[in-house]
Amino acid sequence: MRNIKNRNLIMMCAIIAAYVVSFVVACAMDNIPEETATTYITLLISTLIGGSAYVLYWDVLRDGIKRGKKFLRSLMLSVIVVLATNLLTSALIMHITHNTTSNQMSFKASFNLLPVPILLSTIFLKPITEEVVFRYIIQGTIGTGNMRYSKQFAIVVSGCLFGLFHSGFSIDFFPYFIAGIIFGVIYEKSDNLALVTFAHAVNNALVVGAQFLLMRGN
Repeated sequence: MRNIKNRNLIMMCAIIAAYVVSFVVACAMDNIPEETATTYITLLISTLIGGSAYVLYWDVLRDGIKRGKKFLRSLMLSVIVVLATNLLTSALIMHITHNTTSNQMSFKASFNLLPVPILLSTIFLKPITEEVVFRYIIQGTIGTGNMRYSKQFAIVVSGCLFGLFHSGFSIDFFPYFIAGIIFGVIYEKSDNLALVTFAHAVNNALVVGAQFLLMRGN
């Protein structure tokens, strides 16, 4: 338990350090167009935090992957559930607003500028970062409480924070909140950081692939 707390504390310090470094770099990019600077800074933050997550939690990911066939079956089921939910909620938002989510539009702008780095970040860096922070640290910490429904409460809290992180207080919050709840349930049922991270990564890859095809079609 002490080792977990120390590891989580180091991860939170790494996140703070990444934002401090990014702020310093952003100040040095004063003469660069805002959209370009934002893309580079976002990529820098993802690289620093995602790299830290892999270094600190590699053994946890490795242990989860070692579950073999059970891991693969659970991963396939998780991806189907997450993707189906994502499609339904995104379709609902598009029906209401007649537009894609602000996060998707931001991704499109960044992808046009730096396609390969943004693709790698979206598939390999952001999932591990978000699952470590929202599921392993936040949900894992709250879920160990003594309240009667602490585990359910932890899933809802991590889902809310996941939604706010991606969309703020906008209508786009809803699909990300639902996705956060699904990821939270997967993590709670499996107690497997690798499973929820891989499910998140595959979901991102499929969404990015669909967006790429739409962009080429336009």
